[in-house]
Amino acid sequence: MASVLEGLQRRLELWNGKYHYPITDARFCVIDTELTGLDRNQDAIIALSAIRMSGARILIGETFYSLVNPERALARDNVLVHRLRGDDLADQPTIQNALEKFAEFIGDDVIVGHFVQIDLGFLKRDFQRHLGRALNNRWVDTQRAHQWAFLQEQQFLGGYGMQSIENTEANLFELARRYNIRVHGAHHALYDAFLAAQVWQRVIVTLRDLGVRRLRDALRVAGG
Repeated sequence: MASVLEGLQRRLELWNGKYHYPITDARFCVIDTELTGLDRNQDAIIALSAIRMSGARILIGETFYSLVNPERALARDNVLVHRLRGDDLADQPTIQNALEKFAEFIGDDVIVGHFVQIDLGFLKRDFQRHLGRALNNRWVDTQRAHQWAFLQEQQFLGGYGMQSIENTEANLFELARRYNIRVHGAHHALYDAFLAAQVWQRVIVTLRDLGVRRLRDALRVAGG
């Protein structure tokens, strides 16, 4: 029953005036995290990043980045993926200190990310655990937005090419290349957030052309 009421409340929130803003005027924070793994019961955030956007405009001067001391040893696989060693993190802020600054930076902006629910799962856990409050920002997933737009375009074409439909479960780097965005590296939280911001920049234009012109509409088709 609680989940039903929460879902209803989230839908009613869309009538809030700020969600009526044109998508090109809305405030977004594109985020990315680096993690020790994907197990929410055991793994930890080791890097946090965010880049602010105003509509489709990336505000290069408004960024947040922090390494995080996970206060535990890193597995060899972690080091190979993120190239962050225990020594790199030993003198960094704890997750509580990093989250306090991160929370101040993002405010109540709409969060954007690629497969962002993975990041949000850890962030919501740690907001509650370390800050004693919920993370309630609305969010948009670039992968979901791209997938929705792609399927709309296919339907407009009468299903032509549906048998050879592209993989809409693309990772961030594959999706960036599809939008002709140069990819120079991977698995650095700030760089990945900037890459996701460039993808969102392109997707906003596509959504607008498909009739998704207000923030509340974008949240309905690609977020929560």
